[in-house]
Amino acid sequence: MTYENPHALRTIGNIPAVYLLVVLLLDRLWSQAKPLFASRWRAVAFAGVGVLAAFILGFNFYTYFVRQAGDPNVWRIFEPDVNDVGYRMAAQRDQADFYVSAKFYYSPIVRFLSYCPGDKMDAPPFYHLFEEPSALPLRASAARAVTIVYSHRDLGTAQALKTYYPDGQASHFDDRKTGTPLAEYYAISAPQVSASRGLLATYTSFDKNMPSITRRESTPLSGASSEPTPMPPPFRAEWNGLFVLPTSGAYTLDLRSSVPVTLTIDDRVRLQGAAGKWTIQDAPGVHTFHADAARVDQADAQISLTWTTPDGLIENIPASAFFAPPPAHGLVGYYYHNDAWNGIPERRVDPSLEFNWGDFASQSPTPGAFTVEWRGEIEIAQAGNYLFSTASDDGSWLYVDDKLLIDNGGKHMVRQADQGITLAAGRHKLRVRYVNFDGDKSIKLMWKIPSADALQIVPSDVLYPVE
Repeated sequence: MTYENPHALRTIGNIPAVYLLVVLLLDRLWSQAKPLFASRWRAVAFAGVGVLAAFILGFNFYTYFVRQAGDPNVWRIFEPDVNDVGYRMAAQRDQADFYVSAKFYYSPIVRFLSYCPGDKMDAPPFYHLFEEPSALPLRASAARAVTIVYSHRDLGTAQALKTYYPDGQASHFDDRKTGTPLAEYYAISAPQVSASRGLLATYTSFDKNMPSITRRESTPLSGASSEPTPMPPPFRAEWNGLFVLPTSGAYTLDLRSSVPVTLTIDDRVRLQGAAGKWTIQDAPGVHTFHADAARVDQADAQISLTWTTPDGLIENIPASAFFAPPPAHGLVGYYYHNDAWNGIPERRVDPSLEFNWGDFASQSPTPGAFTVEWRGEIEIAQAGNYLFSTASDDGSWLYVDDKLLIDNGGKHMVRQADQGITLAAGRHKLRVRYVNFDGDKSIKLMWKIPSADALQIVPSDVLYPVE
């Protein structure tokens, strides 16, 4: 099924009516011409018409059912990937929630094939738009399994999903001729979704003979904890992970504690002491979170962190706002809502840089023009000459050890820039800047190591999110 190809089903459905009209026209023409033919020529005329009709039917049969049916380009025009997504969603809608990339989310074919009576066509109840970079980690309900659906070009999405949910199951729908994946699926079970929630709490005793204890806490910093303290005081308690603001607007954090606490968000100390308030403005998305109670001397000590939402609601910060710490590999990405790296960015860890957001506004990491700066370190296993490359639309810049190596800046279509450098073994600082003004948006960071013959994407396992 396709909604814009001229060979769509609705067009094919009109063919019988067209043939009927043609037959009626021929019948009228014959009735007028019949007197002109002598009886001896009538058989010849009928034979000629029969041969012509057989030729036309044979030619059309061959065109549609042999030549075009076997042509992979014709098969692709019918959007088999979109059809597969729609049928799969219809079959599994009772078992899982779907998060789908813009290409599939806005497709009327997907909405038609997965529709059930009672659905709202503008807001289907079981599938949602999957937008990078703010979509991960998932804020989905932990009560149901989740399936992520995205284009085969979004390799950065595949790597990020594997990092956040390593036990998920990947599958794909392939081009039947080339074997190239056309649609990618990543299934995450409800327990796997739940396991990503909460903060990692580490308790360190002042008794050196007692080992530290690390556990995941689903409702941290909520006053009287439902989870008892895992060791007798005195001890140090730390909470690490990700903190998600669901919408734009002003969120005011309010700390109330019976012991001094240092609250660090996005690597900056925001609150310190037993009480205080701090407001974060228009910064939806993922932020790093660290709370440190340096010394807890009472087993019944209470630490409460509440927030006031943009609509004025005062509540304990819900469990859905806290997630496990960022992945150990990749680069820290700061996404800005402008073309000048200004303001408070959205922050996340990207396993590698291989993004193709297309030319749709819905696929953009942020609305309108945007900029990104990635920071971290790269591990060089073997000293030698390395060739680095950025391919981007629009501009990109690469810095190694705080020195500009590649200047691929400006407003342009996809353009690749390469530059070699001699590096010693060990870790080196890495910084990548990217700007998109409008239109298509993509960036790749590649390298050629001494033992390789060609450029390849810089892999996640040599990148470290050090700020």
